[in-house]
Amino acid sequence: MEYTKAAELILEADYVMIGAGAGMSANSGVPVFASISDTEVYKQLNLTYDQIASPMMMLKNPPLFYGFWFNSQDTYNKCQPHAGYHTLKSWISKKTSVENQQLLKEEAQRVLSKIQSTTNLTVDEKLLSSTFPGPTFVVTSNVDGYFAKSGFDPTSIFEIHGNIYKWQCGGEAYGKSSIKLVKSPCSTSLFDAPSSWHVDQSTKQAIFDEPPKCPRCGAQARPNIYMFGDGESFIEDPSVVKKLEYQIWTQSVKNILAQHPSKKLVVLEFGCGLRVPSIRKRCEEITAECPARQ
Repeated sequence: MEYTKAAELILEADYVMIGAGAGMSANSGVPVFASISDTEVYKQLNLTYDQIASPMMMLKNPPLFYGFWFNSQDTYNKCQPHAGYHTLKSWISKKTSVENQQLLKEEAQRVLSKIQSTTNLTVDEKLLSSTFPGPTFVVTSNVDGYFAKSGFDPTSIFEIHGNIYKWQCGGEAYGKSSIKLVKSPCSTSLFDAPSSWHVDQSTKQAIFDEPPKCPRCGAQARPNIYMFGDGESFIEDPSVVKKLEYQIWTQSVKNILAQHPSKKLVVLEFGCGLRVPSIRKRCEEITAECPARQ
């Protein structure tokens, strides 16, 4: 009965928000935090996932840091989005109401105009396009790009932690050898990830003459991914993260629901745990902020 009710709600929804955490990628064969930390090499080193994948490890042990991220990218390349992604895509492809689309575009223009009038934000004139905003929006903490690979509109995917296929300046190291810190990146511009690498799988360490470098300043480069202990080093590039699009879409949908009691939003949450509850929090927030039973 619960499955039937859920199916009815999805079918009747005018707008759909999809929230996806690490568990969504796990069914594609991508390891989650716990299984990474359980790797024998890392256990022998007494290191956890969050320590290995951190900016501090980039400075303390570059081969281990880059070995982890190169292996991660290799895994994402070898695995493929599982059938669930394509099922979701088939569901949202049925959301073709011209009325709902028109309401959303008109409301999005009003929301964007208000943002521009109350901030100093410079917005690309092409932000509101033929595809954005659409009836569905994805917010995910996954960095594998699987939603875009499955055919979801890239303009409607908020990748809150970035994307492994883009890299950034890692910032210049400074301080004592025992306590190294990282200055801010030299630029907010991103560049493509290295196209080739080699990792010794017995040690999980990358093999290189020198670590990957920022093409602008020569400092170490790193994936454009929000890492544990990152502070303000992560570059939140609008072309990747889509934070503004998320703000426009969610506010527009909330406004439409408040103005049109017959309209409905469904929030679908997949693979969101409690260790890093960023996605779950966003799903709960929009649910709480919308009119009840809409």
